[in-house]
Amino acid sequence: MSDREAKAAAARADAQRRSDAKWAEAIRLVLRAGDASDTRYIDPHELLLARGRVGPELGEYLRACQYAGISLRRIGDAELADAKRLAAYRADLTARAATDAEGWDKGNLALIERQKGARRTGREPEPDLVIPPDVQGLIAKMLADRLARLSRRQGGGQGTTQGAVTPPPPPPPPAAPPAAPQMEEPPEDEPEEPGSTPAPMGRR
Repeated sequence: MSDREAKAAAARADAQRRSDAKWAEAIRLVLRAGDASDTRYIDPHELLLARGRVGPELGEYLRACQYAGISLRRIGDAELADAKRLAAYRADLTARAATDAEGWDKGNLALIERQKGARRTGREPEPDLVIPPDVQGLIAKMLADRLARLSRRQGGGQGTTQGAVTPPPPPPPPAAPPAAPQMEEPPEDEPEEPGSTPAPMGRR
């Protein structure tokens, strides 16, 4: 590599480091804005610029973590000069935003409850989370896996995906055959009492 190429590579690396440092500082400012315990003043214009530098998808993930109570690491001042640490920090947080289905889901559920509370008290609810389509697919798979595990546990712990097999109930006993009809015997003639005279025919 020539001296000119080396200088050009060094300049590109320094530009990337400064870009990553500005990005990390923007992350810190956005996280501060969502931290209710941090009462330091934040300039609205600076916050707007920071949100734009962070980007919409990652910004929504930071919101989800805020609602879910998930604490994200904020890079320190000393690390802002370390190109490798800055790059690793950016890559890690970007990957988390793309794959953390549980964090997105918890944040969304927490936000729904906040919105309900705001409506009950007549306040304007916060806007919905904009969850990327790929993350929505991950959330659906996560919930389906949870349901499958729950079904296996409720099935008796047999360790099969279909749960325990319950034998069918025994068939009912056969009905008894109908009883044969009973033949009625004709009544016997009652014996006449001694001294009685039969009534003459034709008289009523």
